[in-house]
Amino acid sequence: MPDGAVADAAYGIAREALTNVARHSPGAATTVTCLYGDTCTGVSVTSARPAGSVAHGAGLGSGRGQGFLRSRAREPGGTLPSGPTAESGWEVRATLPGRTAAASAGRSAPYTYRLAQVVTAAGLVLQPLLPLLVDREGTASNAQRVTAP
Repeated sequence: MPDGAVADAAYGIAREALTNVARHSPGAATTVTCLYGDTCTGVSVTSARPAGSVAHGAGLGSGRGQGFLRSRAREPGGTLPSGPTAESGWEVRATLPGRTAAASAGRSAPYTYRLAQVVTAAGLVLQPLLPLLVDREGTASNAQRVTAP
């Protein structure tokens, strides 16, 4: 059974993919497959288009959900292609690290990705303090005023 970042990613991917099926193709026959091995963990969610409905992805959604799914797969070091199937359905297929790969991985994401997360978090924490740092007219005790002629 996966644990840590791999388990979180697998659960989040399956949940988001199933939410997308319910939202964009209600009633579609859907198959969820999870495989966990020594070298990789696989999560696959495949839905078939219900008869009489528009093709999957035909003008539905903004595409942000697919970006979210890819980002969830990248966090523990995995990949996630998604797209239409030959039978006019939709498939999300994540490949994540397995038991030995997850145990031997020193860090779950590249250094630059983690650095960007830290910088973003610091910015979000400091952002409410920005008005205190901005010098307002009349707040400085020794301020001199210059007027244009």
